[in-house]
Amino acid sequence: MKKLIFIASVFLLLGTTSLLSQNSDELQGAWEIIYTEYAFPDTTTITTQFDNPTVKLLTKKHFAFGNLASDGESVRGGGGTYSFDGKTYIEHVKYHRYTPLIGKSIELESKLEGDKWTIKGVVPGDNGEIHLKEIWKRIE
Repeated sequence: MKKLIFIASVFLLLGTTSLLSQNSDELQGAWEIIYTEYAFPDTTTITTQFDNPTVKLLTKKHFAFGNLASDGESVRGGGGTYSFDGKTYIEHVKYHRYTPLIGKSIELESKLEGDKWTIKGVVPGDNGEIHLKEIWKRIE
C-alpha cells in the first residue's frame, strides 16, 4: 500500500510539473503592448495608441521588455525571471528603468485568450500604489 501511495504521489508531482511547464510555454514568444490602464492615486491614464510600443520577450524562465523613449534617443526597459501557473504571472525584477522595483516580485492576474494576453494587478509607485491593466498581443 505504501508503494502504491508513493507511485501515485510521483505521478501527481510529475503531472503538476508538466502542467506548470506547459503554462509557461504558452507565454513564450514576443508580445507588443496594445492597451494600458494605469490608476494612480490621483488620476487614471488609458492608452490605446503607441508611437513607440513596448515589446516584451519571454523565454521559458526569463522576461525582458523595452521601448524607445519619447526623446527618440534612449531605451527604457526592464527584465528578470518570471513564473506562471496559468492564472498568476509573477515577475521577479532583476533590472528596471524604475529602480525601486529591482529585487521585487510583482504578482499579476493573468488571462490568455488566443493571441491576446491581459495582466492586471498592483505595483508600487512614487506616490502610492498603481493599479494596472495591460493587454499584449503576440507578435511572434
